Amino acid sequence: GEPFAASPDVDGGFVGGHVAGLWQFNQAVIGARAELNYASIDASALLDPGNAVGTEVKWLGSINAEAGLAVDRWLIYGVGGVAFAGIETSQDVGGSGFAKTRTGTGWTIGAGVDYALSSNIVVGAQYRYYDFGKEHFDVPDDFSDRDQDLKLHTLGVSFSYKF
Repeated sequence: GEPFAASPDVDGGFVGGHVAGLWQFNQAVIGARAELNYASIDASALLDPGNAVGTEVKWLGSINAEAGLAVDRWLIYGVGGVAFAGIETSQDVGGSGFAKTRTGTGWTIGAGVDYALSSNIVVGAQYRYYDFGKEHFDVPDDFSDRDQDLKLHTLGVSFSYKF
C-alpha cells in the first residue's frame, strides 16, 4: 500500500513491581533497579474511513542503574537503563484485521523522589521516558507495512518495603 504517517496520542496505565539494591555512602546513594509492569497503553489512528492502525503496549520492564542524594527521609534520584516491552501492532480494514506482538527493546531515563515513612516503608513518585526506536513491521497482503517509532512518557507512584 501507499506509505502513511500518523502520530496518534499514546495513553493508558500500568501496574507492576520493582526490586532494587541500593547502597548509601554518607548522602550519596547508588544501586540497581529492575522493574516489570503489566500495561494497558494504546494508540490508534484512522488512516481513512474503515482503515485503522493500532499500537498497544501489553507489558514493559527495565533494568537500570540508579544514583541519588539522601537528605533526611528523602531520596532524590536519577535512573536509566535498558527497556523492554511487549508491543502489539494491528490494523483493521473494513472489518478484516491482523495483530502481531513482538518484544521491543530500547532505553529509558528518568528521575524520582522517595520518602521514608518509617525505616521499612517508602513511598515515591517517578517520571520515566522510554524510547523503543524505530521498528519495521512487514504485514500480510492488503495491509500497510510500516515503520513504528514508539516513545512513552510515564508518571508513576510507588510503595516499597525495605528489608
